Amino acid sequence: MSCRSIASLGLLAGLALTWFASPASGFRGGAPSGFTGSPGDGAFSCNFCHTEPPGSGLVQILGVPGAYQPGRLYTLTVRVSDPEKFGAGFQITAENAEDEKVGGFEIIDPNTLYADGLTPWVTHSAEGVDNSAQHWSSMGGAFEFKVGWRPSAGSTAGPITFYAAGNAINNDQFHTGDRIYFASETTEYGGCLWDLNGDGRIDSIDLTTLLQSWGDPYGAAELGEMLGSWGPCP
Repeated sequence: MSCRSIASLGLLAGLALTWFASPASGFRGGAPSGFTGSPGDGAFSCNFCHTEPPGSGLVQILGVPGAYQPGRLYTLTVRVSDPEKFGAGFQITAENAEDEKVGGFEIIDPNTLYADGLTPWVTHSAEGVDNSAQHWSSMGGAFEFKVGWRPSAGSTAGPITFYAAGNAINNDQFHTGDRIYFASETTEYGGCLWDLNGDGRIDSIDLTTLLQSWGDPYGAAELGEMLGSWGPCP
């Protein structure tokens, strides 16, 4: 058994003790990291606790570009819906073809936070769950969470897949009676490597960005590559 598997089993055991000791508390203030159901998360998901079979709801990852450009900020929307439930929580992550976490999430919505304070995962905040319950009916039995994601500037990870788990809740403060839904969306690399601001060309604006980060992560080699690619993207 791998170290990752042992660590994951230890985490699951700890979570089980937490749930049985205080079932009403749940994770209203954010799901623990690593429970999106993604390959990189070992396929662990919120189904470990929330075990009601799925109904007619779903989770959607909206705003994923067909092709991404390094360094550009993208606003994604995680939408959880279920006409028979009364609120929502979620978790999202991003992985490359090797199941490694890539890019950087940014908190742009007070309804969200980093899971366990770790930037590869974004989850709901307690405020977000409360707001989802408050606005659930007016949004047609759904709620949306906004998430910022920025591919690492000056690098490419090839195709990147977002994985999300959405929890449609009955809002009774217990983990029973909730439904988990899953979604994934893939974006392809589509920008110039050194087009750091995503405007379709490599120019003085990108050069300024590189020089502002001189030494970490950029140096003479990266400067040479940028200058050799000067001008409009092919």
